[in-house]
Amino acid sequence: MKIFIHPARKEWGKLLARPVQKTKDIEKVVKPIFKKVKRQGDKALIKLALEYDHVAIEELLVRLRSSQRHRDRCRRRYRRRFAPQRPI
Repeated sequence: MKIFIHPARKEWGKLLARPVQKTKDIEKVVKPIFKKVKRQGDKALIKLALEYDHVAIEELLVRLRSSQRHRDRCRRRYRRRFAPQRPI
């Protein structure tokens, strides 16, 4: 990590800019991963977790209640953010 102490104001935009990747470049990396997961299922997810996250997972488990709570929370956030605002 680079540390900048008191950079000139004109450099702020460049220093704070996020790296940009083209969609095609991202797809080159992601598509083979999706294909592997589609073919191998949980086995692939466990291997990928070890490869990318350096986490050894023994089994994958999704609890129905927690996934429903997560779904409901996402819906509420979506509605708050994107639902049309009614005039007061």
